[in-house]
Amino acid sequence: MNFKNPYLGTADKIRMLQRWILVQSYVYYYLDDNIVADRVYDMNAQQLIKLQKENRSIKTIYSYAFKDFESGTGFDLYKRLKKEHRSVIARDAELALKLSKQRN
Repeated sequence: MNFKNPYLGTADKIRMLQRWILVQSYVYYYLDDNIVADRVYDMNAQQLIKLQKENRSIKTIYSYAFKDFESGTGFDLYKRLKKEHRSVIARDAELALKLSKQRN
């Protein structure tokens, strides 16, 4: 289940996958919960890794945190973030988890 949207360019896909992975990692490692299956996380992480390798010139606001990222290294992504980015990701993760719980 790769992230697909024909209306987004590569840079937007990278940006969205990075943010999605940051949120999922925060939910898993800091809120001790999960929203998606490990398989879905891994597939999206692999898609991001491939896109980043094929498009090294594309930089996003979170690119610095994904240096040397592999699908199994999500545990330290939040610690890699700058302080101003941490608060945004924590807020988004808490909201995503809350909405996930309401849906179920």
